Amino acid sequence: VADGRLSSFSDVLNNPPLKLMDRIKQPTNLGSAAVSGQGIVKILLKKDLKPDEVFYEVSATAERFSSEIYGEGKAMQASTNKDGLTIINYGIGSPNAATIMDLLAVISPKAVLFLGKCGGIKKSSELGNFILPIAAIRGEGTSNDYMPKEVPALPSFKLHKFVSEHLHKRDLEYRTGVVYTTNRRIWEWDEAFKNLNDPSGRAVAKVHDKAYD
Repeated sequence: VADGRLSSFSDVLNNPPLKLMDRIKQPTNLGSAAVSGQGIVKILLKKDLKPDEVFYEVSATAERFSSEIYGEGKAMQASTNKDGLTIINYGIGSPNAATIMDLLAVISPKAVLFLGKCGGIKKSSELGNFILPIAAIRGEGTSNDYMPKEVPALPSFKLHKFVSEHLHKRDLEYRTGVVYTTNRRIWEWDEAFKNLNDPSGRAVAKVHDKAYD
């Protein structure tokens, strides 16, 4: 059990033979925060121990970040760093996404990057893979209040390229392709929904199978 700065905690985890940060392909300078962590490390007593021969369980809690957190305990918590980059927890669902975009439109931000989770049908994709959509079939309905169904949802090319380059620099694997937006939950096991035709006449599952690299 240990308490200290986030960078010091990461440095300890990255010392040989553990090399945890290298193994998960993350830098040791993830940010500035106070950390309380604990872990169990199992090491074989042998010469020339390799990282994959070290077994570990680590848990940590970060507190007192250098950036103030606004709205704790309320909806849409936010924090802004010294460079003017703001992260906002807007919750889940397309209505919340539309609400936060309406609010952000008032201040005209330079760029907006949405981070979230998605299900997948392509069997080559694994848990934890990054997905960079090149387009979205708008099936959730909320976006129809902002533009006609015929208008495709496309990301900013510059932002897409920027994210792709940084993932590549960190040697992180990612997928590209067309995604399908829906308010439906746990649809991955619903065969009837997966075979539902979108407005262009293609089945949702077939869109995923053909579009992903």
